[in-house]
Amino acid sequence: MPHRYRDTQMQRIDEQMETTMKAFLAGVPTPETPITPLLKVGDPRQLIVATAEALGVDCLVIGAHSKRSFLDVLLGGTATAVSRHAPCAVVMVQPGEKPPLVQTSEVGNPLQATRPGQPA
Repeated sequence: MPHRYRDTQMQRIDEQMETTMKAFLAGVPTPETPITPLLKVGDPRQLIVATAEALGVDCLVIGAHSKRSFLDVLLGGTATAVSRHAPCAVVMVQPGEKPPLVQTSEVGNPLQATRPGQPA
């Protein structure tokens, strides 16, 4: 019986995450490049890189945040780990910011993004 309860709770959480993802994407203007929403459970660092490899993506856009836990500092954070191991270009953005703050090349070297009005 405890397994059924756990399975039911996991299903509810998955449904809630899917609903939240759909609500977030509903507010995104329709881009010329299609967005494929995916919901996966597991270690995000490994899953994001493996999924990017499997789908052959050209670019990942990943949110970076400044609220880092002690564990994030030790392990390097999800966004940083993905940028180091991704098979493609990675753009890290801060929540609430419109232009990218940091962009990494295909090999994981940081490139400073330029903003309108800034010299390249």
